[in-house]
Amino acid sequence: MYKIIKKSAGIFAIVAIFSYCSGSKISTHADKSLKNAYKNDFLIGAAVNATQIEEKDPLAAVLIPQQFNAITPENIMKSEVIHPEWDKYNFTLADKIIDFGKKYNM
Repeated sequence: MYKIIKKSAGIFAIVAIFSYCSGSKISTHADKSLKNAYKNDFLIGAAVNATQIEEKDPLAAVLIPQQFNAITPENIMKSEVIHPEWDKYNFTLADKIIDFGKKYNM
């Protein structure tokens, strides 16, 4: 019984999202980004990794600023990255995510 309710809730959520997205939120064909479609409702976020914030992935370099207006780190701010050894700290990637967010006004 629980599995049926869980599956039904998931299907309902997907249908609700698609029906909401197909509404009149996006006014022009030139403005088909998630962040612009919902700019008055909520932020659209993405979890980013080092390859994406260093813009080494050309597809992500276009997609992330185009579709999203909020970012969060995937793993680059975990303790093993920032504090790899007892007396050693490395905030390089943490600083880069801040710079990336400022660059694209996120």
